[in-house]
Amino acid sequence: MRRSAKTQNLKNSRLEQAEARGVLAIRRAVSAEGQTTLQSISDLLMPEVINSGRLFDVVTLGVTVVGFSRFDKHHRSKGPPTRQVVENIQSLYSPTNVKLGKLGIFGSEAKSKLGIYLTGDALFQEAEDIDTEFMHCGFPLRNDPNSPDGFVPHCSIALLYTDNIAHFREPRTLKRLNIVAGLAAATKSIDLDAALK
Repeated sequence: MRRSAKTQNLKNSRLEQAEARGVLAIRRAVSAEGQTTLQSISDLLMPEVINSGRLFDVVTLGVTVVGFSRFDKHHRSKGPPTRQVVENIQSLYSPTNVKLGKLGIFGSEAKSKLGIYLTGDALFQEAEDIDTEFMHCGFPLRNDPNSPDGFVPHCSIALLYTDNIAHFREPRTLKRLNIVAGLAAATKSIDLDAALK
């Protein structure tokens, strides 16, 4: 137990050092209007999730375009500040619209989340442009350990308790939750705020 706490403290220290150097994840917050849409979805899902997980406050919701886990140890200690690398990608300075897809399970086994798939060509292009810029500066991003197939845009709305993950992974459970949440047909969309200002 002591070793685990020591490992976590070391991890936190490295994270703080990297953040102090400006090596940061790239994230787009959900717009105020988008928060209203997601709040209605969360309200519909609350009876289904209340005893199996914890719904996130909608004001904290967003989309991670590049997560911190994609920076390797060398990048975290020696790499350039994130903003310096991506400052010429114009799309990061503007809001973007994405369509809401169906519910899915995201994250790791230790920290699984219920989230909504998102679709938007501009977001995919932006992620590709970011990868290219990091490659050109000599600090290529590593693959996301939680997304081996590449960038999968999504918005996590609830943290699932470990004991209940298998239940939520069942296709029939997800199908029912999509109907409950009004996501069975992809007809809704939300705006994401600019990542840089």
